[in-house]
Amino acid sequence: SNLFGQQSAVGKSIALDSGPQTVTYTIVGVYEKEESALAAMSRSVYIPYTTLDQVFNLKGRIQGIKINLMSSDQVTYDASRVINYLERRHHNEGTEKYEYFSMEAMVDTISETLGLLTTFVSAVAGISLVVGGIGVMNIMLVSVTERTREIGIRKALGAKPKDIMLQFLVEAVIICLIGGIIGVVFGYLLTEVAGILFDIDMTLSLFSVVLSTCFSTAMGVIFGVYPASKASKLDPIEALRYE
Repeated sequence: SNLFGQQSAVGKSIALDSGPQTVTYTIVGVYEKEESALAAMSRSVYIPYTTLDQVFNLKGRIQGIKINLMSSDQVTYDASRVINYLERRHHNEGTEKYEYFSMEAMVDTISETLGLLTTFVSAVAGISLVVGGIGVMNIMLVSVTERTREIGIRKALGAKPKDIMLQFLVEAVIICLIGGIIGVVFGYLLTEVAGILFDIDMTLSLFSVVLSTCFSTAMGVIFGVYPASKASKLDPIEALRYE
């Protein structure tokens, strides 16, 4: 499509860099585009192995064989049978000269790697949440100290301990919620920039946004309870005397 547009490519020539030299090949057929997780797989060409041997001077050595199975239920079993056959055919049993590689094995490896990466990122995020929560708690404790007289006046006018506690708890939640919103905006911008740099269509899921917001709110509640409880337990007389 990129080279010939809507015209038929059969019979036309294409020049490919083959090692130290550029070789011109004649196109004899076009196969249907393969949907694959690897973008490079859909931009492959096939040439006769005899031609490959001549161009790269392989001297008859074949580095790999690609096999398409009709069923993917027994990939490991079928691959083992092929390896056993090759070992018997070339009389090198037990040398482990041949090994197989399948898409299933690649998926397992990628999944394992992503799992480790997710665990690492989660640990970093957890530490960040704890540090941020402690910071919010310190801010609220300072706020309680600075507003001790205000708390005493409110209590003297009839405010109940639960009202004082709810006030400071809401303030802590709002602080964390604002931080969470800033984080979501930053994450969105980072996603857009990464998509542009790597030419990948990247999106920020609604679930991630909701989950981040919920975590921010939870941090406000968890780390805001102690300062709010301290404020609600202040003695009104002592609070009014505070300067």
